[in-house]
Amino acid sequence: MTQAGPYAGPERRSGLPTAEAFVERRHGTPPYGLDRSRSSGLDGLRALAALAVVAFHLHTVSGVSFGPLDPVVGGADTGVYLFFGLSGYLLYKPFVRGEVDLVGYGLKRFGRLLPGYLVALAGLAILTGSQLPIQHPLPFLTMSSSYDLTLRGFLGNAWTLSAEILFYLTLPLIAWAARGREALVLGALAIVSVCAATYHRLMLTPDNAWLTATYPLVFYAFIPGMFLAVLEVKFPGQLRRLRHWPYLAVGIGYLVLGTLTTIIPVALATGFGSALVMGWLLNHRLPGGRVLAFAGGASYSLYLWHKDALIAFGPWLGLLIAVVAGCLSWAVIERPILARVHAFDARRRHAASVRRPAPAPVL
Repeated sequence: MTQAGPYAGPERRSGLPTAEAFVERRHGTPPYGLDRSRSSGLDGLRALAALAVVAFHLHTVSGVSFGPLDPVVGGADTGVYLFFGLSGYLLYKPFVRGEVDLVGYGLKRFGRLLPGYLVALAGLAILTGSQLPIQHPLPFLTMSSSYDLTLRGFLGNAWTLSAEILFYLTLPLIAWAARGREALVLGALAIVSVCAATYHRLMLTPDNAWLTATYPLVFYAFIPGMFLAVLEVKFPGQLRRLRHWPYLAVGIGYLVLGTLTTIIPVALATGFGSALVMGWLLNHRLPGGRVLAFAGGASYSLYLWHKDALIAFGPWLGLLIAVVAGCLSWAVIERPILARVHAFDARRRHAASVRRPAPAPVL
């Protein structure tokens, strides 16, 4: 992994990667993100998903018209299911490959999710003057505020984070149960999740409304990405079949259909579309990798900031605040912290490998 040139510094001289060397090496990686294995296409899709949700709130919260696209934009909140599909692919793939260091897994999830959330929580509380996070600090600090419908009045977009966290926690167990029989186990769990979400929608009352879009009712939305991870690792030839343009066209069609059919209890069309579009993107590297990597990274903060900013400051000033805050949060706080977390994990694993005794020679 170590490269020559500017990376042959303290890391190579000592044999132990320092945080500074590791961060420098990651900042100097090719233009497809913090990690060399990142896909510029998936970064772009992540940014597109965030922009779809922003457009949805511009239309439904701020009353901005998109003309003939209004029917599509009016259901563009389905972009959140693209986020889930991306998480399913990116996080499940290492488990399909083999054993995963759960400590490193937890550290990286912590480093990706928490800094941006805390920045948005503090920044929006100050800018909007909302008293909800001050009156109810524990639910907001633990990202559990979405389970109280009243508290969704501030930073309500964080409901997706609650689902993501529960997915992170249950994924190692799911991966263990599915090892060697992924299609059977993941398919069964998807069916259970779809049935649970449908039943909840049919039986929806004010008393159980807090369960809307919670985990595991939305677990099925992670499944398309998880199946793609299985294809890439175990059946790469099948994944390569998705490189042809018709798959992309059909996938986009499904995504559009998903925005027009939000009355259906589950986002099945969005799930099919996300799988096909992600599969096509995994076979192609898009131009402008550095821009897409930054946009994909900043999309998380933009997603968190935009709705409350739109409500407090109106559509255009609110959008400007959200874009600036999202970019600054990613560039100044989130990305450096995430790089440090990766560096710490690399040093931890290196130290563990040094301490591990060498196997006894076979006589």
